[in-house]
Amino acid sequence: MLLTIITITVGVVGYRGVTNITNAQKEIEHVRLPSVESLYMIDLAYNSVCDAERGLINRRMMDTEIRDANYKSIEKAYNLADEGIETYNSLPKNDSEVKKWDTFIEEWNLWKEKNQKVISLSKEKDKYVAQGFELNSDKIAELDSVTLQFSFAAREVGTVLSRHITEMVDESMKIAEEHGIEADNHAESSALMLLIAIIIAVILAGLLGILIANNIQGVIKKIVIQTGEISNEVTKGNFSKRADVEATNIEFRGIVSGINEILATLVNFIDSIPTPSMVIDNDFNIKYLNNAGLALSGNRHLNVIDTKCYDYFKTGHCNTENCACSKAMRNGTKSSAETYSNVGSSKLEIAYTGVPVKDKTGKIIGAFEIVTDQTAIKNEFNKSLKISQFQTEQTNKLIENLSKFAKGDLDLNLRADFADEDTKLAKQSFDQIYSALEELVQVNKMIIDKAKSIAEGDLTISLIKRSENDELISALDSMVKANSNIIGEFKTAIENIVSASQAMQAVSIELSEGASEQAASSEEVSSSMEEMVANINQNAENARSTEDIANRAALDITEGNKAVSITVDAMKKIAEKISIIGEIAERTDLLAINAAIEAARAGEQGKGFAVVAAEVRKLAENSQNAAKEIDELSKSSVHIAEESGKLLQKIVPDIQKTAVLVKDITAASLEQNAGSGQINNAITQLNTVTQRTSVASEEMAANAEELTSQAEQLSETIAFFKTDTDKIGASRRDKRSIVLAKRNEGSATSGSEKLVVKKKTNKIIELSDDEERSNFEKY
Repeated sequence: MLLTIITITVGVVGYRGVTNITNAQKEIEHVRLPSVESLYMIDLAYNSVCDAERGLINRRMMDTEIRDANYKSIEKAYNLADEGIETYNSLPKNDSEVKKWDTFIEEWNLWKEKNQKVISLSKEKDKYVAQGFELNSDKIAELDSVTLQFSFAAREVGTVLSRHITEMVDESMKIAEEHGIEADNHAESSALMLLIAIIIAVILAGLLGILIANNIQGVIKKIVIQTGEISNEVTKGNFSKRADVEATNIEFRGIVSGINEILATLVNFIDSIPTPSMVIDNDFNIKYLNNAGLALSGNRHLNVIDTKCYDYFKTGHCNTENCACSKAMRNGTKSSAETYSNVGSSKLEIAYTGVPVKDKTGKIIGAFEIVTDQTAIKNEFNKSLKISQFQTEQTNKLIENLSKFAKGDLDLNLRADFADEDTKLAKQSFDQIYSALEELVQVNKMIIDKAKSIAEGDLTISLIKRSENDELISALDSMVKANSNIIGEFKTAIENIVSASQAMQAVSIELSEGASEQAASSEEVSSSMEEMVANINQNAENARSTEDIANRAALDITEGNKAVSITVDAMKKIAEKISIIGEIAERTDLLAINAAIEAARAGEQGKGFAVVAAEVRKLAENSQNAAKEIDELSKSSVHIAEESGKLLQKIVPDIQKTAVLVKDITAASLEQNAGSGQINNAITQLNTVTQRTSVASEEMAANAEELTSQAEQLSETIAFFKTDTDKIGASRRDKRSIVLAKRNEGSATSGSEKLVVKKKTNKIIELSDDEERSNFEKY
């Protein structure tokens, strides 16, 4: 009965320890790891949205495919975030986590609202750009400004979001670590309690045998010896040791079998612990390894007893002073540590604890080790660390490329480094950036190639715009075309100078011939001008007489017009006075009527006054009628006088105009007289100028020849540049050469005639520059 109680006690202790360890591992596996994973999903989605948002704001990334990719990336990131939020929301949380999660959801909704505003403004901008709005237009600039404001506001909220995520991840990791430590403690305490229970059970079994079978001391002594040996072996970690049932008396075989069954039960309990557990001796030989420990190698039937623990687990602490079991055996106290293990074909991240094992005398004979697999937790942490390191490396690489590009170095490495499954999302963002940068580099290389062609004189090149908003290429193309046009016009101007100089040479010869002929004609013109001067003087005298008569008539008519105006004014005043008389007569008539009425009221006394009133009334009526007749006559007289004044006014301008015309005739005659004298002087000067022109034309021909030579030399220099107008210019030069050749033939035939004219006239006058200018007159 006592053995049964001991066995049940040991079983309960073992089961309780296994249950506590299992609960701790379930908390880590089913709550903490999913919590950390879902929070990392949310953080990754947030960073992806921020990257795509920066792409939408960047003016250099206006390509439709890139912007569509950014919109899709944002949508995908939102779905990933929703999945993470849903997962985390379904997991158990403590009060602190619930409070932080509620705060995070509020901040997340606020950030999402501002980010959605950035996306809607970006799509609105895309619509305006599609309608033809320029990027530098006021409308687009206003949209960009508002978008940046919302983006900055979203980033401020996003900073708080990132901090909340970090805090929640840290708390989950802390709780997971606490549960790991708790599992370790439960495992350690369970193992110790099992060992103690085994030892107690063995001791009690031995004592029970001694007390019960004192009479069969020999048999019991043998059983005790076997039990002691088993106890010693169990203490050393050899759980495979069993008592020899066959060597025991048949009546005591049940006891020995019970001891073996207790050991088997205890071993089964220890083997069922999900945490790897091991017992080693002072030489690090494995004395016991449970099923969880064997499972790490992938072969549960592997025999590792009496092999070295460091050959099996192959940890980073093996054969070093950092080994927790080595410390426990050296110091006699529990020791814990974390490291990696290369057991089997996999590499594990583990936390393990070593507990010293002592014999009956207190001597340390080995160590008991419990191992906790932290691979999943470490992997998630390493994954986050790897992503952060990848982003840092690629950002530094991008900064280096941008620095080289800013200095004009186009030999850039525009490929993101290789990314594995963990960093592929981060790599996609850098691939988009490098794609845009690659396009920019290619455009710069194209511009450099075109610039080299221009430096070699080729102005026939053309630059094709990448889009309607490509102002750089448009400006460069306009510059090349403008330079081409200028060089073309310059070539044309040089050709014109050559042609003009050749033509000037021919014209100078013709000018010399014409000057000689003009000298002969000027003498005939001089005699005719003298007769014309006499006629002009007679006309001027007659015009003066006519002008005096017209001026006197105009003055007389003006005086008459003034008299008529005075008469009209006087008649208007008379008419006004007469109208006053009419008003007085009308009022007198009214007074007479009133007097007659009053006389009638007076009766007999008023009869005489009534007769007087009647007479006064008649006089008033006669005065009124006379005033009306006079008024009508006055108005008629005024009208006639006004008409007379108008006629006189019409006559005055005509007479004055006649006087002016006569005066103009007189002035013209005087001017003609003066002009004829000037013409005579001009004819004399013309003869002098003609002789001087002949000499100047010869000098001009020599200068024209020199100008032609200089223009041809300049034409050879400017021919370095090649333009689209070169063929047209060549055709034009051929036509000019034909025309000039014909003109030069005509000039050559007239050279001898010029000399003959000089001999006939024999009037070449040599004058200095000062003499010429002093004798010439300006007209």
